[in-house]
Amino acid sequence: IIAKCKKNFTNLTGKITLQFVYDYECPYCHHLYQALQQVLDRKKQIKLKLYPVAVINKTSLIAATAAIVTTHYPHAFIQYTNTLMLHSPMSDQEIWQVLNSMGLNNPAFLQDMHSLWVKNQLLEGLTLLHQYHVKSVPLLIISNDHGKSIVFIGEKTPAELQQAIQNIRKESQIS
Repeated sequence: IIAKCKKNFTNLTGKITLQFVYDYECPYCHHLYQALQQVLDRKKQIKLKLYPVAVINKTSLIAATAAIVTTHYPHAFIQYTNTLMLHSPMSDQEIWQVLNSMGLNNPAFLQDMHSLWVKNQLLEGLTLLHQYHVKSVPLLIISNDHGKSIVFIGEKTPAELQQAIQNIRKESQIS
């Protein structure tokens, strides 16, 4: 199942940074991802950093490592992430079917899933969880270029996200 929604809402520029630590097997992360899409469609000037982690089960590890490897293929990460996050959490078999349908289940891709650079990327998300003393996902950090931040743990509505972004934006203008 490839997601029909192919919009890429990642952005590498902006005065506001949004860091999202999530697990592909977490239903709360799925809800927050969908809420982020609604908010970020209107807010193009937000820098978005996505950190897939594996904290729930073995399927989480397969999904997260595959996601990290997809970053080396043009447009594959957002297609893969939208496919997994806009549906209910998937089984191992369903994840492999998604990768097969994207043409990504090849020996080089599988080898990369076990590489050191993928492990290091997984550690970045886990480090953020540890830094904020959080043991579960989702974790969302909204910050400005002046060092002010708002931290959300758990599911939030688009309205709550919109309000937090407005508050951080006001802090940027005051500082």
